Amino acid sequence: MHATITSKGQVTLPKPIRDQLGLVEGTRLDFEIVDGIIRARPVSRTALDIFGVLHQPGRKPVSSEDMKQAIEQAAVDRYRAATGSADDDA
Repeated sequence: MHATITSKGQVTLPKPIRDQLGLVEGTRLDFEIVDGIIRARPVSRTALDIFGVLHQPGRKPVSSEDMKQAIEQAAVDRYRAATGSADDDA
């Protein structure tokens, strides 16, 4: 995606980017330059600002027990990958 800088140094972010990041009028952005690349991120976001951002219509909620099991399994998988272990006792 491309955008053009105006004579006042302003840029309009493309709508798909604004939509994906939930950026609305009045959103404050923090800019930094990393290895010659401009990075921008929203600042001063609260939990209410991001409420529902992960919602996927039609997807069943996941129980906290299922989340716990998935986290534990991921930790075991990472340990096995790092150590080359295939033991069931990890």
